[in-house]
Amino acid sequence: MSFLRALFGVRSLWANASSPARAKPFTRQVRAYSDDLPNRVIAIEDYDQFRDEVLHSPSPVLVAFHADWSGPCQMYLPRVETAILHYDPLSVAKVNIDYCGDLAEEFGVEKVPTLIGFAGGEEISRNEGVLEEDHLYNLCEQMLQFSE
Repeated sequence: MSFLRALFGVRSLWANASSPARAKPFTRQVRAYSDDLPNRVIAIEDYDQFRDEVLHSPSPVLVAFHADWSGPCQMYLPRVETAILHYDPLSVAKVNIDYCGDLAEEFGVEKVPTLIGFAGGEEISRNEGVLEEDHLYNLCEQMLQFSE
């Protein structure tokens, strides 16, 4: 070790490693839209919450019926959440069909993922399966026409 210090002027890697002057502070990088996301993504747990958050909502709501065991759902839901960030009054309500099977049955959901758009308490659009990115953004734009 002393040979390297003499030859290259290298100091020991462990010398003063714990001193506060050498420690670099940890900075957490947060996306700019992360504060908006929790307010606009709702996890539905029962029919009463669905009625309050979706059917009585003053703004359009995109309801995503999904399942934890479904690979396409795991891939698709983050894309849906990201898409609504570009459309301000729009929100997403996520309904897990394993926990809220009665809601899925009431709205005739047979496949996951299924997106159903609601405005004014009425169904205005329905899409089964994974939508491509441009179709998803078109759906969001169509739903904005129903905002009050």
